[in-house]
Amino acid sequence: MKNLLSVVINCRNDNYHKNFTQRFEKSLDLNLTFLEKIRLRECVKFTIVDWGSEEPLSNEVKINSDFNENVNFYYVPKE
Repeated sequence: MKNLLSVVINCRNDNYHKNFTQRFEKSLDLNLTFLEKIRLRECVKFTIVDWGSEEPLSNEVKINSDFNENVNFYYVPKE
């Protein structure tokens, strides 16, 4: 099925908020799980734009392997 909704999230792994990566990982997983339950997961794509993290979010956030096709990470360097 074609993507009907693209969710773009910009963020940075700089520990500004306590346990950000863990909370972000849980939130993403939970949203994809609920989308799977209502059979709409194929319609949604999450695009994560990482703005200059010292350690890229794509290395820190673990995505359930069933959901890999629904999440893309893009890294934007500081400079």
